[in-house]
Amino acid sequence: MRYYANLMLAILRNCVAREMMFRASFVLSLVSGYGWSLVMLLFLSTVVARVQALGAWEQRDIHVLVGTFMLVQGVTQCLFETNMWRIGSYVREGTLDFILTRPVDSQFLVSARYLRLSALGLLIPGVALVATGARGPFVWGDTLLYLGGTLSGIAILYAVSFVLASSTIWFVRADMGGLVYGLFDVMRLPADVYPKALRITFTYVVPLIFIASVPAQTLQHRGSPLVALAGMGIAVAALLFARAFWFFALRSYSSTGS
Repeated sequence: MRYYANLMLAILRNCVAREMMFRASFVLSLVSGYGWSLVMLLFLSTVVARVQALGAWEQRDIHVLVGTFMLVQGVTQCLFETNMWRIGSYVREGTLDFILTRPVDSQFLVSARYLRLSALGLLIPGVALVATGARGPFVWGDTLLYLGGTLSGIAILYAVSFVLASSTIWFVRADMGGLVYGLFDVMRLPADVYPKALRITFTYVVPLIFIASVPAQTLQHRGSPLVALAGMGIAVAALLFARAFWFFALRSYSSTGS
């Protein structure tokens, strides 16, 4: 465990040094992230202002939803996004051979080798939106379920992204980035706006509603504790499935030396 902690510290130092070499790009990435989140918030707020509610979601509920999404997006983009898109290039260029021979878990290395620190800027407006939109009274149980649900959302998003990225071992030229950005569009909207068939799909097939909608509902005292706990169980199952899928995919990988 200490070995991996030291390795993460080394990765962090390297990424900080790289970001500081291109300060203008770092600042531009921060501004870009704020801009896209602001556009989405204005869009949903405008819709809710005209119809008074979006399904069962009122204005402040939308703020919590968008804020939660920004928190999940900020953490996943910082820790995993850059790494996900590099897996395909590792396969195409044969770099995966080198990774598999390193004295470190291969999934860890392909998942955490690079950090996108500018994405952490999304955490500030995300926390602000959640804090201003949260309904009273303060309830410890709902707050803890919200925090656990948000962490579970990060885990689910990582697992889904990693499975899609791992599939490039078979579909070498496939662009999985477009699929993940499509998932982002789904997570930005309240689950109530989708038809019943899609809600079932996003609950039982690809559990996207547990990434932002369920935690937001829990914090607003409108969600079921059992559903929130189910989301945590789904997160654990998703991580286990992603790990099994990675090693299954590696069985089909033909190295450049073979």
